[in-house]
Amino acid sequence: MTATRVGIIGASGYTGLELIKILVTHPFFDITYIATTTGGIDLDVLHPCMKGVFNCAVDKADTDEIIKKCDLVFLALPHQASMGFAKGLLNAGVKVVDLSADYRLDVDTYEKYYCAHEDKDHLDEAVYGLPELYREEIKKASLVANPGCYPTASILALAPFTKYIDESFPIFIDAKSGVTGAGKKCSDSTHFVSINENIFAYKVFNHRHEPEIKEKLFKQSKKEFDINFVPHLIPATRGELIKR
Repeated sequence: MTATRVGIIGASGYTGLELIKILVTHPFFDITYIATTTGGIDLDVLHPCMKGVFNCAVDKADTDEIIKKCDLVFLALPHQASMGFAKGLLNAGVKVVDLSADYRLDVDTYEKYYCAHEDKDHLDEAVYGLPELYREEIKKASLVANPGCYPTASILALAPFTKYIDESFPIFIDAKSGVTGAGKKCSDSTHFVSINENIFAYKVFNHRHEPEIKEKLFKQSKKEFDINFVPHLIPATRGELIKR
């Protein structure tokens, strides 16, 4: 089987690094392009943990170069930045897996919680990247919208039981996440002195993943559940725990 040529755009963050670790040993993928928004560095300098494992130049992301070198591209970029790249790649026949929120939601929900959508033409083509529910659709998709972390854990916990749950009863989701879920950029809440030996709720009933959970459960069950989502940050590097 011929290996698929794969590119990773947004390699500087935690998601990009974990993706490289997965793909570098994958039998059917060949990493042919790695980029950030700035480039100009080698991978083992950007991520010293890759020294002696895998190294290549990290370029400044360029759509024309991506199209020439890749059959499939993973976009590990913030929301809004992803759709700018995805549009050109999809029009050129390059398959895309978007790890941001840009293609996860219906347009009205996305624009309410994020920003104006700049690629509505491809939005309807996106397949929600949860293989437990959409495995066959993902196999045929040109655009896969990777789910958020909290929605992945919450939907997988609830989906098997939605046919038994009366939609008149509210669903409470108690969610706890490690610090890397907040991304690489530091904030007051992710400083050591804030999170060490501590646990705290944030964005209670107002987190952007709540409408994603609600929308996807509706599409799976055709029930309008009242979702009450309470996320917490815990003193752990990674991992997630969902109670419902």
